[in-house]
Order: sequence, then C-alpha cells, then structure tokens
Amino acid sequence: MSQNPSMTDRAYGDIKGKVLAGTYAPGAHFEAGQLADDLGMSRTPVREALLRLQSEGILEVVAKKGVRIIPLSAGDLQDVYQIITGLEVEAVGNLARLRLTDEALAPLFRATAAMQASVADGSIDGWSMADEQFHRSLFDLSGNARLAAEGHRYRDLAQRAHFVALRLVDAEQKRRSVKSHTDLIKVIRSADEAKARQLHFEQRRRGGRLLVNIVKKYGLNLL
Repeated sequence: MSQNPSMTDRAYGDIKGKVLAGTYAPGAHFEAGQLADDLGMSRTPVREALLRLQSEGILEVVAKKGVRIIPLSAGDLQDVYQIITGLEVEAVGNLARLRLTDEALAPLFRATAAMQASVADGSIDGWSMADEQFHRSLFDLSGNARLAAEGHRYRDLAQRAHFVALRLVDAEQKRRSVKSHTDLIKVIRSADEAKARQLHFEQRRRGGRLLVNIVKKYGLNLL
C-alpha cells in the first residue's frame, strides 16, 4: 500500500485531467520525472498514478522510454461508443424502472438547461461540458455503482475525442440534441422502461455515428 495515497490520488487526478483536456497531447511521450516536475511532486506518487492510468487504458508506461499518451483513432472511438451505448441504455432502463422524483432527476434538468443556454450564447466549451455531465449523470443516478464506474471509465476514454468532435457540431445539430435529451427525460419520467431503452439506444447510435463521421470527415485520425 502507498505510504501517501492522497498524493497518489492527486497525481492521478492532475495527470488524467491534463490528458482529457488535451494538455498532454495524444501520442505524446513524457518521462516520469518530467511529469513529476510539472506537478511539483516526488516521483513515487506519480509512478503509482501512471500505473493506475495505464490500467484504465489512458496511457502506457513503456520500459526505458517513459510514458506515452494513448491516442484514439476513428475506429477506436467507434468501438468505445458501442460500449458506452450499451452501458447507457442499461442506466436509462434503471432510471425509468426506479421512478425517480423530479428532485432526484435534477442533474439531468440542469445539464439540459445548460446545453440550451450554451446554444443561445454560442459557448462551445459550455455545451461540451453540459452534454458530458448529462450522460455521466445517467450513470450516477442508475442505482448501480459498478455500472456507473464502468460507464465513467469508458466516457473518460472517449472524452478528449468527444470534446474535439463537438467543436465541429453546428448550432442546428445542437438544438436537435437538446430536444433529444429533453425527450429522454420525459420518457424516463413516464416510467416506461422499454420505451426509454429503445429511445436512448436510437439516440446514442445516431450521436455516435455523427461524431465518428466528423472525426473521419475532418481527418482527425488520432485524438
């Protein structure tokens, strides 16, 4: 066990945040010592954090060569989205079956309102963050901690590519997306589990194809 788990957790969070934000670019190589210097930490918690991130598929530790940030190709993104779709459909089914109150569903309402506001003011980053929060909230509210953990893990893998692709989605597509998210909440509130599952499956398939096609169209081969 680490002698200082809090420092390892901090290193894990800081490095992961920089990878997901694109500060550490996909395909880039770093020395562990360089990362420790960047974070102002000793090498031990950084090494432990890197091994944890490697187990999640975010980076790889290469013997005698340091650390490589694992990029996603369009094919990788398509595979990850297929898994995310399956996990989210399960989460949505749970939400409909649980018959949650509007108060409990508040994170979904807030995320959708933020998406709508971002369309109005043209905030690209605001839109991306609100959309991400909506989908992560589906997992958080699902009542299944293991499902939520896996859902977050795969969304972490896709988030960097997701944010890049969303910058290329036009305002009309975003307005349609807001309506889709709003429609999903309505079906969840109706407690119709089968309808909620089918609706979200169709929405995720369309959304996944849209983003993968954007990656291919603009030649974003490594994200």
